[in-house]
Amino acid sequence: MASEGPDGIVQPSGYFIKDLNHIYLTSYSYNGIVKVDTASHIVDRIPYAKTDVGFEMIPSYTPSSHPYTAPCWVDGSMFLMPPLVERFCPADKTPVCVCMDTLTRQFTASTMTYGDMLSEKELKAQDARVSRIFDGEHFVYSFYVDDEILVTDINHSELKRVQAKSAYINSPLEKQKTGVDGPRSNLEVARYGDVLHDAYRKVYYRFVYPQTELDGATNWRGRAVYGRKRFSVMILDEQFHVIGETLFPESVYNSYVFFVDEDGLYISRDYQMGSGNQTDDYMTFELFELVK
Repeated sequence: MASEGPDGIVQPSGYFIKDLNHIYLTSYSYNGIVKVDTASHIVDRIPYAKTDVGFEMIPSYTPSSHPYTAPCWVDGSMFLMPPLVERFCPADKTPVCVCMDTLTRQFTASTMTYGDMLSEKELKAQDARVSRIFDGEHFVYSFYVDDEILVTDINHSELKRVQAKSAYINSPLEKQKTGVDGPRSNLEVARYGDVLHDAYRKVYYRFVYPQTELDGATNWRGRAVYGRKRFSVMILDEQFHVIGETLFPESVYNSYVFFVDEDGLYISRDYQMGSGNQTDDYMTFELFELVK
């Protein structure tokens, strides 16, 4: 995409590809979603509007792989997940889901809020990052500071909490440090991560980040894109019961870059903070097959 001109995006903040006819970008310079085609032309601009209850989406809403909050489509509507930014809107007023009718361009907020999902103790951790997926029937939420998996119906009228505690985390509630130590602390504190649905094997994967220590002499600012040095992946069945958890070797994989297909779970090997075996010429993924 060009940065300037009639098809200029200026500064993209994220993208999502449903298929090659539905490619969507977000930009820090545009208060909405931009639809583009494979020839780098802007096809449509969808401006954000206030929802039925007066909530307004933050302009730089970012569909991304970390936190994994990909939009989903149900019956012609796009379901978005606004982040919690309490200086703009408190937790009990920020919906966890906003539905956009792609024909009428009307925005409808869920009655369920971040305040309904997060406890006071979890809010005090000051880390409202969350991964959300739609498995065809339920929305599934993995908050980074919560041992539990949260499951709702499509209308967000019912909430089910399922205990899904990792064997490698005592508590995910430690506050991340700020200032100069912030970037390193972000990669050291214990947290849960993204949740994925594997429809081929009828299981869910939940990434987990045990507490770790990093080299204090390294400048870690901007290094978060490489993933975490230490992580595990939990396997949950269709009822969200934990049926396994695998701790991965350190400093090998980029745990923020992954996908699932009929072969299994693929995770990037481009951690880029390791031995220097990576190359700019191609991206490397390793397949992980589910075994008992």
